[in-house]
This record gives sequence, C-alpha cells and structure tokens, in this order.
Amino acid sequence: MNNIPSKYRRPAFDRFAAQIGQSIRQFPRALVIDPSVEGMTPDSYSSALRNAIRAKREYHYPSTYIDEMLWAKHEKAIVVSMRPDGMIVVGDCVTVKEPTGTKFGSNVVSTVELKTNVFLEMLCAILSSRALHPAINVKVRNVDEHTRIDLENRFDVAFLEADEPNTHLLT
Repeated sequence: MNNIPSKYRRPAFDRFAAQIGQSIRQFPRALVIDPSVEGMTPDSYSSALRNAIRAKREYHYPSTYIDEMLWAKHEKAIVVSMRPDGMIVVGDCVTVKEPTGTKFGSNVVSTVELKTNVFLEMLCAILSSRALHPAINVKVRNVDEHTRIDLENRFDVAFLEADEPNTHLLT
C-alpha cells in the first residue's frame, strides 16, 4: 500500500473538500461551521479539517468543490480556529478571531527569537486558549518546519510567513 498516513489519505480529504472549497470561495470572510451537525466534537472536527487542508497542500488532491486558482491564491493564509461556543471558523488570521463588532488579531508584539521550544509550546497553549483579550499575534524567528507543523497540529494556532526572512507570525 502507500506510505501516506490515514489522516492524510484521499477519503479523509474528501470528507472536508466541500468546506475547504467554500472557505476559499468566500475568503477572507470567515466560514463558520457547526461540528455537531457532523456528529463531531469541536476538537475532532478542527483537527480533521486541518489534516484535510494539509493533505490538499502536500498531496494535491483534486476536487470538483475546490477552485484550483483560488486555492493557489489563498491556501497559505487559511487558518482553522475554534470559538468558545464550539463553532469552527475558517478564514484568515484576522477574520477567525473577530467576535461580532470587534476586530481582534491586529496587535502584533515585537519579534521574538525563542531559545527553546518549551517556551514556544507554552506560548502556543496560551494563544490557543484565547485567554488573551484582545488577542495578540507574535512574530517568532527560526522555528523549524517540523516544530511548526507539530505545534499547528497540537494547538489552535497558525504560523503564517512574515515579511522578514525566517520569521513567522504566530496567531
């Protein structure tokens, strides 16, 4: 058989292709999804949706639901987040954090270079909990790809490429 982990295989991707397609068609407006409709918990749904997006990025699965030109234009900016009410939100790093009438996500602290991944993991846990109000974004330097992918899979955060070399905006 093939060496692709089951969470990234074609059937797992196909389950979320329609949601991915809808999210990029209305990008950057956020797509709000109720995971209970699918009989899933918010944690399970957001994790499976992130895996489907990663599968699309890495294995380039085609789908009639996804406009490939829009995908190429927006795929690096797609963020999946969970709201306190259990809804899943898909959009860009600003729109997924926007409660009604308030813009979150626009505050950026200075760029930090973390000496250990332990602090980075704690920072991801804090940002993922949405305990900071207003929400902040943090620029981090020199985070290797393996660590970045691991933290995005474990926490409700996204590392977006920043303008500076070797720097990501952690949201």
